[in-house]
Amino acid sequence: MNKIRRDKIKIVLKKIECNTKELESILSDECEAYDNMPDGLKCTDNGFVSEEAQETIESAIDALYEAIGYLEEI
Repeated sequence: MNKIRRDKIKIVLKKIECNTKELESILSDECEAYDNMPDGLKCTDNGFVSEEAQETIESAIDALYEAIGYLEEI
């Protein structure tokens, strides 16, 4: 792999890292919103949707960190 392609990968890596941090912030906000829900609401559709969203965002973050790891190996 030549320097030009490596430099392009570095740019992509920075974008992925930035997006990962943004998703972590969104996840934090969603967790805080869920934690501040009254217990009665946590057992409703809104609570279940929030939990599912948190799990999905966590999975996406994990996948992004995995991609970062692969790209850093280049």
